[in-house]
Amino acid sequence: MEGNARSFMEIPLNIVVVSGNNPRKNFDNLGEMIASVRTKGVIEPILVRPLHTDPPTGGLEIYGYEIVAGERRWRAAVAVAKENGGIENYRIPAMVQEMSDDEAFDIMTIENLQREDLTELEEARGFQIYLDRKGIDSLPDLAERTGIDVRYIRRRIAVLDLPEEALDAWEKGKVAYGHLEQLTRLKDPGEQKKFFRTAVDRDIPVARFKTMITENAPPLKTARFDKETAGCNTCHNNTSIQRKLFGADVANTGGQCLDPACYKKHQAAWLTANWPAFREK
Repeated sequence: MEGNARSFMEIPLNIVVVSGNNPRKNFDNLGEMIASVRTKGVIEPILVRPLHTDPPTGGLEIYGYEIVAGERRWRAAVAVAKENGGIENYRIPAMVQEMSDDEAFDIMTIENLQREDLTELEEARGFQIYLDRKGIDSLPDLAERTGIDVRYIRRRIAVLDLPEEALDAWEKGKVAYGHLEQLTRLKDPGEQKKFFRTAVDRDIPVARFKTMITENAPPLKTARFDKETAGCNTCHNNTSIQRKLFGADVANTGGQCLDPACYKKHQAAWLTANWPAFREK
């Protein structure tokens, strides 16, 4: 990739296409950039790679250009061009470089992850996109190339498994990352949704939200079943285990189960097996 020289061109807007690998998905706040393009034009060139036809269909003719970096600038230019007759008559300054799919992907994701104007959700999804493509073993490489701690990346990715309504609220600023991190302590999606809605409806601070989740969990000291056999002593849904993950102030009461369905299943199995003797007591 480094050996491929970049050349400057002015490219027609209508033959530039966006990439599906861009972690940035929100392009709503372009007003300031559009105003700048309206008065000054696009000052900083975008980075693109040529798109070639396949050899079987007639050689390697260029039929378009894919954006590798600068999609916001391109979108602003398109908006201004549409105000003035359409994109067919307008060009955008660009640096053109030949790249493979993997090379373009690397530049696109790393470049975007290093930008300060990504939302927190876009950043988390950018991490996930990179690791989905490169594999979890590439996590140290991602951390080194972005200058972001491995633990930070892991914790941000973890919240992406939460219900979409929780992620949407995070994107819109209705809840903080801390709320979502506490929701990951719950295994059951129904419980996650219930606590999420409570947090939003009551505007509950993160510290109080953490306490609420812990206090709602069944205390393991009241379990009739054998906790070691059930795997409770090493389970991440045991708040005593989670103290190592979420801080020493979590669950200081001997351990509680954050997966009530699992707790009830083991408790019911024990009662079924021991009901005659238990009823006598």
